[in-house]
Order: sequence, then structure tokens, then C-alpha cells
Amino acid sequence: MVFITAERPVLLSLVVRAFAYCGVSLWNAKMATLGSSDEDFYYITDLDNNPLNEHTLECLEKSVTKYLELDGNREGTGR
Repeated sequence: MVFITAERPVLLSLVVRAFAYCGVSLWNAKMATLGSSDEDFYYITDLDNNPLNEHTLECLEKSVTKYLELDGNREGTGR
């Protein structure tokens, strides 16, 4: 799985929260900051070390989006 986003101090925390919520194991990660963007590569499986199924991938997509939006809204309110 690959994420390319604007640089955010809490990005890794938000992504790992989504992994935990969706039952995903993280095996390896490579992070790079290029100017003002982050490129993060995650090597992940399900909890039984199998490739992710469609349901888990959908869970990840929705969860990461939700956590990024919640964090963005919090930044906008000064919290």
C-alpha cells in the first residue's frame, strides 16, 4: 500500500491507527519526505499473514480517509 500526501506531523500515527482498526499487520515501512510531500510505502498483511482481501482494503481506504479528515478538521479549529 502506498500513500502520497502533503507532509503532516501525525501521518504515521493516523495510518497505524487505521491498520489496527482494520486488523492489518505491518511488516515493513519506508518513508520519504520530498519537499512538502510524504511518500510512504507499507508492506502489510492480514493478521494471519495473508494478502489483504477486498473487505480489508476497503476498510483501510475508508479508515485512513476518516482519520486524515478528522485530524484536518481538528487542525482547522486550533485544537
